[in-house]
Amino acid sequence: MEKTNNISYSNDFISSIVFILLFTILFATNPNENDFKIFLQKNLIEKGYKEGEFTGLVTKLIASPTVWAINQTTVRKNYYVLSLYTVTIMGDKYSYIGIMNHFIALEKD
Repeated sequence: MEKTNNISYSNDFISSIVFILLFTILFATNPNENDFKIFLQKNLIEKGYKEGEFTGLVTKLIASPTVWAINQTTVRKNYYVLSLYTVTIMGDKYSYIGIMNHFIALEKD
């Protein structure tokens, strides 16, 4: 019976280490507000270039002020291992999850 208890303690210890390691990685890679601002700016520029080179150049010029304006309506909820960003643009709400230095767009509210 003694071996069974040792194996159980060993599995619990390994599970705890894996959980702590995963939590630490998620915590360390939780993107901040500046990361979100850079993401929005890159996203805006990429969409402009998809519409055409001229539109892309114009978009690149106005991206920074536009992102600044959008950031004024952005709400971040920090859950330490991930963040939820809600952006309001002309009455429409857009939500993003920030996790592991990436952003995932959710459905428009």
